[in-house]
Amino acid sequence: MRKKNFVEKQNDVLLFWDAFGPIIYRIVGIILIGGIIAAGFAIKGAVNRHNERAAVEQMQDLTTQRQEIVDKYIENNTNTFGTVIKQWNSGSLFYVESKEYGEFTIAFEGMEVTKIFVENKAGQIVTLYERTE
Repeated sequence: MRKKNFVEKQNDVLLFWDAFGPIIYRIVGIILIGGIIAAGFAIKGAVNRHNERAAVEQMQDLTTQRQEIVDKYIENNTNTFGTVIKQWNSGSLFYVESKEYGEFTIAFEGMEVTKIFVENKAGQIVTLYERTE
């Protein structure tokens, strides 16, 4: 077998690329587009995790500030609340259980108290405060 000259070698390369070039380009294109899409999802996931952490921290700060307001209400109105047994919250509602009077509910809108009511030992719900517009 004789040695191929430069023109024959180039002709073989052109034939190879003519046959397999489009397939190779498609495969490389699919890999690149897949990588770009995967990177986009990874970035979106990182942003979502960051936003979620920021929202949790903001909610914790808001809850802490609201708890301070509830504590001041209890401190300034000891005759109304009596002896507090326990306190808990769920979102914008804060609950205070009193040994003498029953369960108080303090509703917030933002940082403002909008309503305070108590379910007394007899099961009656009495509104103590309601913000008017």
